[in-house]
Amino acid sequence: MISAEPGIARNILSARLKKLVARGILERVAAPDGGRRLEYRLTKKGLDFFPVLMALMQWGDRWVAGSDRVPVRVNRAQVGSGDCRDNRHQW
Repeated sequence: MISAEPGIARNILSARLKKLVARGILERVAAPDGGRRLEYRLTKKGLDFFPVLMALMQWGDRWVAGSDRVPVRVNRAQVGSGDCRDNRHQW
């Protein structure tokens, strides 16, 4: 799940999300509150890619970001749909 304040312009975020949906990494789903809001969730393809993404983030935190920046935190409970909670996906 992407927080309300991702730190980039809405149009850039929208374009990136559309590309990820078009490539089958994310899917758009209605929010559970029944309103008009949509959420983006990882597909099975996205879940398979997730460990690669985490490895790249860790590498960037160590070698690119520098010691003065706080690493990105990922809440496992918010990753993808119920499929991510099975034992196939270890991160």
